[in-house]
Amino acid sequence: MKKYIIFSIAIFVILISSACSANGEEIIIPISKEVSETSPIGQKIEEEEILKFVILSNVSIKETYRTHYGFVRLVEKTLGKPVEIIQKKTYDEVLQAFETGEVDLGFVCGYLSVLGDEKGVMDKLVMPIVDGESKYTSYIITKDTEEINSLFDLQGKSFAFSDPSSFSGYLVPKHLIKTAGFDFDQFFSSSFFTYSHDHSVAAVANDLVDATAVYSTSYEKLKSENSPLVKETKVIAEGPYVGNHPIVVNPEMDELFREELKEIFLNMHKDKEGKVVLNQLNYDYFVDVDEDLYSPIQSMINDLGNSDD
Repeated sequence: MKKYIIFSIAIFVILISSACSANGEEIIIPISKEVSETSPIGQKIEEEEILKFVILSNVSIKETYRTHYGFVRLVEKTLGKPVEIIQKKTYDEVLQAFETGEVDLGFVCGYLSVLGDEKGVMDKLVMPIVDGESKYTSYIITKDTEEINSLFDLQGKSFAFSDPSSFSGYLVPKHLIKTAGFDFDQFFSSSFFTYSHDHSVAAVANDLVDATAVYSTSYEKLKSENSPLVKETKVIAEGPYVGNHPIVVNPEMDELFREELKEIFLNMHKDKEGKVVLNQLNYDYFVDVDEDLYSPIQSMINDLGNSDD
């Protein structure tokens, strides 16, 4: 594409009138038995006691905290060890946190889990079942008009990507375009990154771009809620289905401790409190990782590597 216009979340949110907080700084939320639920963001507890759990903050800080606090608090309660949420704004920042050993575990997308595995900085631990499904895909969406009916009708149009390390928001459209023989860098007239699937959908709904690529589960949830953001949109292309976003751990984590964490996640849905916190994440329960579900991602990475000059 001729030019990438990288919007910060804060600027983009102003454009689409959607509340989101981003100040360019790492956000640390301590969650421990010694820290009350009303403790201010950034308050510290003893470093050597903390299990650090990284989460992508692609909505507001408050919303991410709301959806994940109960989950992480339950892990802490069951484990008997203080846990701290560390929020990052982009998948690249999440990857760097694992590379530097800043974090111990976290939620990542399938693409990032494959990249992290390649680099030797992440191991998949468990994967969630979401609405009865173990996998998801990428939807290429646009306004529901007669002008655009396929991905290739988007040549010369504008496009919103979510994150350079997102399977659904970047890898899939790039792979579809390049393997069809087009010059990916020249295909769109303009493009930018939103760093949020909801913001990508909003960009189409508000006519800021002609199309976008989004996480299918997120799009279907918006549809089920009769969100006005998707009311006048349509899906014009899909990618392959891959495994849901796994929880990954630092490969250097003690094996016995890793197994203890795994058992906590696999059994979380078996009691009332666990069901509540899983519901806040829109998860049914966790299962063992099926590595075969992530193989299409590796194949796409290989295809793109072979097609690059």
